[in-house]
Amino acid sequence: MASVDKNAGVIIARMVSASGELDKAAEKVVQRARQNAAGHSKTGHYSSSFGTEKVPGKKGVVDTVAYNDDPNAMSIEFGHYTKGGKFVPGQFNLTRAAQE
Repeated sequence: MASVDKNAGVIIARMVSASGELDKAAEKVVQRARQNAAGHSKTGHYSSSFGTEKVPGKKGVVDTVAYNDDPNAMSIEFGHYTKGGKFVPGQFNLTRAAQE
């Protein structure tokens, strides 16, 4: 009877993280997010604040994440209320890029 190693998921995750494919995928997301943000940009600071980073996970798996480290990234991405109470909708640049 065939069986599957109980650690198969971890073994495969380690293989993928070592292959560089996660890095390539994260960089594609960052490039799309920059393109999405470019149409909204006044200064270029937000659109130039996208990047990728390796993050150690459990059991030797290393993930690659796409991020934006602009101080206003959360408000720009998901929307916010102005001091006057008006809602400014989010741009969802990184969210849309990850879904594409």
